[in-house]
Amino acid sequence: VPYGTWAQSGVTAQHVQDPDELSLTMLGTIAPHKGALVLVEALRLAGLRRVRLSLWGRVDHAAV
Repeated sequence: VPYGTWAQSGVTAQHVQDPDELSLTMLGTIAPHKGALVLVEALRLAGLRRVRLSLWGRVDHAAV
C-alpha cells in the first residue's frame, strides 16, 4: 500500500485509558507542512495536565 500502513487485526490496547488524560495519535509523514508542530504547540497552549501524544510515521528528513 503506497500511501498507507499495514495494521494487524484483532490487536487491542495494552493499557487502561485514564479518564483524566487526553490521548491523541497522529499518523502520517512527519514533516513541517503536515502540522505536527502545530498540534504540539496547541497542546502546550491548552495547558492540560495530562496529555499523551503519539506520532507515528516516516520522518521526511529532506523537509526537516
